[in-house]
Amino acid sequence: QARLARAAWRHDRARRTMAQEIRLHVNAADGACCLETRVDTSWSIADVKALICRTTGTPACQQRLVGANADKIKHHHPGLADEEPLAVALPPNSDTAVLELTYRSAEQVAWLRRVWAEPSSLGSAPEPIQADRDVILAAVRQSGAALQYASAELKADRALVSAAIRQCGGALAHASATLRADRDFVLSALELNVGALACAAPELLADRAYLMSAVERRAGALGALKEEWRADRAFVLDAVRRRGACLRCAAEVLRADRALVLEAVASFGGALEFAAEGLRGHGEVARAALQRDGLALEFASEELRGDRDTVMPNWVPTYELYPQDGLQVLAAVRQCGAAFAHASEALRGDPEVVMAAMRPAEVEGGAAPLELASAELRDDPCFMGRAIQLHPGAVRFLSRRLRTDPEYVSAALAGCEFEEESSDDEGPQASAAAQADERPGTAATKESERTEDGEDEEEEDDEE
Repeated sequence: QARLARAAWRHDRARRTMAQEIRLHVNAADGACCLETRVDTSWSIADVKALICRTTGTPACQQRLVGANADKIKHHHPGLADEEPLAVALPPNSDTAVLELTYRSAEQVAWLRRVWAEPSSLGSAPEPIQADRDVILAAVRQSGAALQYASAELKADRALVSAAIRQCGGALAHASATLRADRDFVLSALELNVGALACAAPELLADRAYLMSAVERRAGALGALKEEWRADRAFVLDAVRRRGACLRCAAEVLRADRALVLEAVASFGGALEFAAEGLRGHGEVARAALQRDGLALEFASEELRGDRDTVMPNWVPTYELYPQDGLQVLAAVRQCGAAFAHASEALRGDPEVVMAAMRPAEVEGGAAPLELASAELRDDPCFMGRAIQLHPGAVRFLSRRLRTDPEYVSAALAGCEFEEESSDDEGPQASAAAQADERPGTAATKESERTEDGEDEEEEDDEE
């Protein structure tokens, strides 16, 4: 809701910024001019109705504004809704909007309020109300099934039927036979609601090529078809080759077909989620899915999620797949980092696996897998030293013991190598200090150099 509110605010701000002043003429039904003024294109139809209400005293609920130049404006219907901008009534290359004002009767206003609260009440409405487009539109926006009470003429209205389908896919069953048999209209309805396909004309539902085009457009369309299509192996095989997600709607017996599932995961790795339980633990199927999409690791069996031979090959080669394409590399890195989250607990403590999941310093977020690594690894000075050399951002994931040791942190960031801790070792401080002492320019190094210089001078004095 917050995102929608911000988008509406940005749209309104852009609309007002780009607003232009135009002339507005509102004519009554008898042709007399009832309003003439200058407004800007940021106004909505509701704003115009409010101005007419202040000018003439007619309540906004009884007003119905129609574009006078309906043949010139690009609008699906001459009637204008309150939320629409006034600009839709403006003909091309014109600075004058002409509207016609008609009045709704008290009966129309009462039915508008009634169907808004109870759309099924249209069943008892008189014929003039069932033929009133505004009343039917208000009803189908609340319940698509209310289309069954509309007049025959309105059931063939593409815009009104589309509004009903958007609310309920099954509303297509109440549309005219012409629209149900219209190939292009049914495909457009499929975009609004995938369930509309089930209500198409019988001749369309028997056309194999047409159904395949529908499935190719929306993978969920397979679920709207009869069981005979969802159990047809040849049809489903062709469908999953085009859209791997179609496996979700396939018959249960086909979701256990290894060859068919392999085709599905080769097209869409996430299709592994819809495979039969036994195939989700099949090494060949899981590897094919992971090669397509590392995130498919989430849907592999628990056994495979703990198998290094299954998990690791899907990280390192993926990063090197598109070495010249920065966007592809970034996408692959994000994919692999997310896939590591689905690895087993044992692999999260495997140093080789964690290092394979990390990425170099030039890649943003390359150290993120360390956040999911085991506590033992993040407390290992040798491993974390190598991780920091690969990506300095790994410092953020050091254990409390290592993070509070300034000498170790400085040595790790300087690129020093650390040896494995032994049982009698004094800890990372000794190793870090030893490495730091060997670096040129440190206090210990300078003191050693001064001592050696002093010894050389004494030897020279003795010889003299």
